Amino acid sequence: MNYYIIVEGIAEKKIYSSWIPVLNPSLKMVDFASQIDENNFYIISGGGYPAYLDLIEGAIDTINEIGNVDHLVIAVDSEDNTKDEKIDEINGMINGKYCSAQIYTIIQHFCIETWGLANIKIGPRNPKMEKVREYKSIHNVLTEDPELLPPNHNLGLNRAQFAFVYLKALFNDRQKQMTHSKSNPKTMMHKKYLEELINRYTDTGHIESFGDFFRFFQA
Repeated sequence: MNYYIIVEGIAEKKIYSSWIPVLNPSLKMVDFASQIDENNFYIISGGGYPAYLDLIEGAIDTINEIGNVDHLVIAVDSEDNTKDEKIDEINGMINGKYCSAQIYTIIQHFCIETWGLANIKIGPRNPKMEKVREYKSIHNVLTEDPELLPPNHNLGLNRAQFAFVYLKALFNDRQKQMTHSKSNPKTMMHKKYLEELINRYTDTGHIESFGDFFRFFQA
């Protein structure tokens, strides 16, 4: 199987490139779509919304030209939308377009940091930092589904922005030099981190949108 994957941002490209071979060790990442041969995946970052929408048509043209891609995967954040609203948006982009590969959409509801919040190993039971205590009082991601995280109106943050600062604060509370950024998401890239997310999803049903990614790529 060969995969051409469009992701929304830089963080997703790095995280997916680490996670996919863990889920399916037979898959190898290539740097260019033209290198796709057998059991390969290629990832291109769209640079955020709405820029990634411009990549879809070009990706379909490339896939039709290459001819040996089995799946076009489009992985994007839902942000303030529901999953269904985001799927409808993507379907509107590809409606009527011929693609030789099967198209599969993964909606990160509402961003990849939301998935990251599901790792109970990073969530301190007794936070040292006041802001982490405040965030937990709003929504305790250790026990409550991170996908139900509300916006933080006190900070003027929508739910995706709140998920980002919440995750970063959890890392900082655990170990001061630990952090998370869009350009450097290495804290989430480890195999054990992925395993914790799989455990949370399979044990509780939380981070349901992560299950779409997990089920699709697992060997």
